[in-house]
Order: sequence, then C-alpha cells, then structure tokens
Amino acid sequence: MQKNYFNIPGYFYEWDENHGHKSHQFFYKSRNKFLVEFSGIKPGDRVIDIGCGSGVISRKIAKEIACSVVGVDLSIESVKYAKGAAKREGLKNADFVAVDVADLKSKGKFDVAIFSHTIEHIGDPAGALCAIRTVLKKGGRLIVVTPNYHSPWPLAELVSDKTMAPSWYSIREQHISRLTHKSLIKLVKEAGFEIVDDGTLYLVSLPASVFSQRLANLAFELDKKLFKLPFGMASYVKAVNS
Repeated sequence: MQKNYFNIPGYFYEWDENHGHKSHQFFYKSRNKFLVEFSGIKPGDRVIDIGCGSGVISRKIAKEIACSVVGVDLSIESVKYAKGAAKREGLKNADFVAVDVADLKSKGKFDVAIFSHTIEHIGDPAGALCAIRTVLKKGGRLIVVTPNYHSPWPLAELVSDKTMAPSWYSIREQHISRLTHKSLIKLVKEAGFEIVDDGTLYLVSLPASVFSQRLANLAFELDKKLFKLPFGMASYVKAVNS
C-alpha cells in the first residue's frame, strides 16, 4: 500500500478522474464542477489552490474564469506535471509552485483560497488554516472541501480501497485528519474565519454512481437540493477572512 504522499505519481488523481473506476470519474468530475460554482470566483480575482496536486482544479478555474491562479503543493512531481499540463493547454494565467503554504511570502495577496480535499491529508489542520489566513486579503474567501466522517463516507473509503483503487493506493491511509461537518465548521471559525455558506453533498449520487453514470447525474441534482443536510459524504464550507 502507498504510505507516502510524495511517492504518488504526479498525474495520478487526474488519471483517476478520466480513466479510473466509473464511480471515481463521476466523483472527481462532479465535485470539481460544483467547486467552481460554489467558490464564487470572479474575473480579476487572485486565487491560490492549496494542495493542488495535478493542478486539475487550478487549470479548470484558469480556463473558465479570467482570473490568475497559483497552485501550491508539497509534491515536486505533482507540480512538475501541473506546470507541463498548463503549458500544453496554453494557460498563461495559471502557475504552480512546490512549497508549503506556511512558507509562502505572499502575505495578504489572494482574494480566494481553495482548500479542496487537502485538509484531510494534513496532521495539523488548524495550523494549516491559520497559515492560509495570512495569504488572504482582508475579506478574502476560503473554500474548504473535505470528506464528512459523520456520513456513509467511511464505508465508501473501505469499498473504494478494496474494489476500485489501484492495489498500491489506500484512501484510508492518506486521510489522517477525519473531520465531521460540524467539526470542520468549528475548526474554520476557530482559525478566525466567518462562515458565509456551508453544506454537504453525495448522500445519494455517490452510491448511485456505482451502478450508472446517468443515474448518478440525476441523483446529484437531488443532492444539491439536500445540500443543507449534514449527512452528505463531502463537506463544503465558504468563509471570509474577517
């Protein structure tokens, strides 16, 4: 099993989105699309994508919105892949850096910080949120997305590891900070942010995706209507640096 994030191939998460199990493909594609909508990023915004991995979200934002995006990740392999992909796609408004967010010199520079499916990989999530706050402008927005462990997500992790993921990779081993929706909100508030929107998704659509992509897409519309319930498998929080 994969025990070290730095040994995961830089392209892996993007490969899984396009070539992995159909349930993984649905999850990655739908969550990235919804994230861009939920973020409220506007033309001209300066965006930082923390834990950007292959840069798939950074590049999606850069393609769809006339803003500037910086993706940061600790994995040199991931950043190398993201830079190459952005170059191939002709993106002039996306850059990628291998750095810890705590070491960034860009204090108060960004309008939006994306922290998507990253906080669960970090041993000190409170410290990470405080570091993110320093790079945001006053009134800047933080978007956090992470698995909700007060939901069927632990079962989904187990099923994925046993039946869908490559034999060398384990979601459960990668996720070391396991938050509920309630504990995530508490953590964000304690870091000095003001919550402006929150909810959960994938109560219905993720199980449906095991059987049919079409069924999953229909169920996702229902999930969006159930967004304010705290039992969906992914937590979403939008907060302001107050």
